[in-house]
Order: sequence, then C-alpha cells, then structure tokens
Amino acid sequence: VSKVLIDSPESFSRFPIVMFNRQDLAETGLIMPGSQLKYRWLLSSDDKESLDNFKTWLKPQLDVHQEISDAHSRSEWLGHMLENSANLLSFAAVISVLLAGAAISISTRQFVERHIVQVALIKSLGASANKIRKLYFGQLLILGIVSAVIGLCLGHILQQVIASYIVGFYQITLGDASFITYFNSLLSGLGFLFFFAFPPLWHLPDVAPIKILRKDMPVDRVKDISQALIAALAVFMLIFLFSGDIILTLKVSAAMVVVAILTFLFARLT
Repeated sequence: VSKVLIDSPESFSRFPIVMFNRQDLAETGLIMPGSQLKYRWLLSSDDKESLDNFKTWLKPQLDVHQEISDAHSRSEWLGHMLENSANLLSFAAVISVLLAGAAISISTRQFVERHIVQVALIKSLGASANKIRKLYFGQLLILGIVSAVIGLCLGHILQQVIASYIVGFYQITLGDASFITYFNSLLSGLGFLFFFAFPPLWHLPDVAPIKILRKDMPVDRVKDISQALIAALAVFMLIFLFSGDIILTLKVSAAMVVVAILTFLFARLT
C-alpha cells in the first residue's frame, strides 16, 4: 500500500476500499463463482452532443444487467439540484436581458422624441419615409452588432477569468465553450433589440413635414398594448431559448404576466 485514499467523489460503502491496477486482478484470485462484480465504464467528452448521441446509440443494446447512469439518474437529489441550478441561472439570465430590454425601450422612446423635428425637416427636403426608415434601422442594426460583439468579448474574458480561478481552486479541467452558445447570445441580443426598439421607431419616419411649424401636431405612435404584446412574445421566446423546457417557460411567463398585472393595478390605485 503506497497511498491512503481520504476523499473521493464516488460514494463508497462501509467496507474498506482497495484500489490497484486491473492487470493485477487475476493474481488475487478474487474472481470466482459467487463473486459479486460490478464493471463501470467512465466516459467524458468536451463535446456534449457527441456523448449524448453515443448514449442514445448504446442504450438499446444494453441487457437487463447493464444500465447508463449519470449525475441526474444516479442520485435523485443531485439530479434535482443540478436541474434547479440550471433553471436558476437561466432565469437570472432572462431577468438580466429583460431589464436590458426595458432600458432599450425607454431609450428608444427618448430617441424618437428628440428626432421628431429632425425627421420632419429631412422629409421637407424631399426624403421619403422608406429612405428614412432604412437609415434609422440600418444605424440600429450596426449599433446592435457592434454592441453585441463587444459584449461577447467582455463576457468571454470574464468567463476565462472565472474558469481559471475554478480550475486552480478545484484542480479540474473544464471544457471549452461551444460556438453555438456565442451564436445564441448574439441572436438573442439582436432579437431583443429588434422587438423592443422596433415599435417606437416604426412610426418615426411617418412624421409629416408640417410638424416643423406645428409643434402641437400629434405624432402617430405604436399603442402600448401592441408594444407590450411584442415584448411578451420576445420574453417567451428568450425564456424557451435559454431553458429549453416548454413547461418551465410557460410557468415563468405566467408568473411574469401575474406580476405585470398586479404592478399595473397597484400603480392605478396609487
């Protein structure tokens, strides 16, 4: 005996445990009729999709004495904890993006208010509504892409810092982030920018040139209920994108609707 095992992620029984090379197993004479043997094949991969595909292929080929176990199936408590932790992180990400969406909507409304006279002046010089619309939405798209790339770079750097600390503290190896994660983040960011900034901006190019002289002339705006429905659709899609669970998506969406209704009622009462 050269070492004493004092800790392990595996749950050992109350009997003493001896670990040795498998090539020395035959010389011990432990394998004989009546021996209770359990063979385990431990698999890991940085590519989760490949490992899941392999498990799907292997499962129908197992006999009654064989099974596939992982952190979710081997321990019910650990499986629930991992699932709840993943849902909590997904929900926290959704709340963060939702707050960003609200900030985008407020900023866009202020932007529209400042550019009403400017748009009226441009239209008085002969610019069409479609040309102005392409100009503003083109600027919005460029701004969104640049901001998303900067955010992804900052997020990647922060992730590397946290990952290096975890690796140094726990002495483990972490897999690389998948490209699809960055793509989903970019897509969700641009989608949220579109859903929250699109409604207030849509009617801006329709401002009449006479608005330069008549400050009291009303401007067409998207109805609040329409903007709320568009925002709710964006939130629903985002929750489903992050969680991948339609039941959780429906529950969280219903809870947000209830909170929004209660907030509206309290605001009306006060």
